[in-house]
Amino acid sequence: MLNKKESDDATRASIRKEMAMPRMAKSVRKAELNLDAERVPGQPRVTLPGTVNKIIASLRSTGKGTDCYGRGGRPVSRSPY
Repeated sequence: MLNKKESDDATRASIRKEMAMPRMAKSVRKAELNLDAERVPGQPRVTLPGTVNKIIASLRSTGKGTDCYGRGGRPVSRSPY
């Protein structure tokens, strides 16, 4: 494991390496990704065999501005663990 000084040195080195590269506009970076033949664009997809017995609703889908118990105010994260 790296100590604080080694970690800082590694961060500075990676920043120095990035700053040495020529500047590119965001649109150029996107175009460069589209030209990469090895890259597979899009979200990763996984298909599993079988059927769904029960759909469990997410606690976060209770509504905007409510916590996981449906009360108003600041959302509170409550882990079941």
